[in-house]
Amino acid sequence: MDYGITYFHNSSLRPFGYVDSDYAGDINGWKSMEGHMFFVGGGLVSWASKHQETIAFLTVEAKYMVFTQATQ
Repeated sequence: MDYGITYFHNSSLRPFGYVDSDYAGDINGWKSMEGHMFFVGGGLVSWASKHQETIAFLTVEAKYMVFTQATQ
């Protein structure tokens, strides 16, 4: 009851979001962190932050993996 999504009447209903990864941020397992946030109407509707399931060998590979995961 104390939490909710606030939508603004002057905001676009077009969804937009941010996606990023931290290449090999885990020094023990060499896995990258990934995260995303998506907004609709000015309100946050989806977010996540976790270790990637597979090890990326390049920064661009880590970015590609987080982008495909977030768009699913």
